[in-house]
Amino acid sequence: MDWVCLLREYQLEILFGKNDIEVCFLLETKRAMCCDGFIRMLWNNLSVKWSAVNSFNKFGGILAMWDDSKFMVQSIDCGGQWVALFGLHVEKQFNCAVIGVFAGTTVHERSELWDDLLILQAAFATPMLIVGDFNETLHQYERNSGFLNAIGSADFKCFISSCNLLEYSLSGHQYTRSISWHLNE
Repeated sequence: MDWVCLLREYQLEILFGKNDIEVCFLLETKRAMCCDGFIRMLWNNLSVKWSAVNSFNKFGGILAMWDDSKFMVQSIDCGGQWVALFGLHVEKQFNCAVIGVFAGTTVHERSELWDDLLILQAAFATPMLIVGDFNETLHQYERNSGFLNAIGSADFKCFISSCNLLEYSLSGHQYTRSISWHLNE
């Protein structure tokens, strides 16, 4: 294991220790497999449960973790680019789904993701929160490079409209974090 991985794991330990986190999705884990020992190392809480979409050839991967005393998962559904947790928010007694996505890099892969999520929404009559890296933008200024794929962006807008989703702006870093990001932000 290299020092960059050790530093990231240490930063996650601090993040979980300082915050009252209920559900967390780690994207692009690049891990072929996860185990309870690894999860406990990241989030030292006996109430934490987890599910994962493993990476393929060290690309992708989604790790979903939740504090079962705060969000009781009743069922889990997974696709290659997403993990859906259906459950009860304990404090609010609110049934909902929390979906973590890590979209593919091609317009075709992302289109398949939009289709999957539309099917999920139609199949389950429950409020859904969809979070993650959609690998697509609605506006040119949202890209570090300034390049906007018109077809991909139009597909993404159609998906958002079809699902009646609301977009929440990011806080903190505007683009993908680097190893130099600070946990105090």
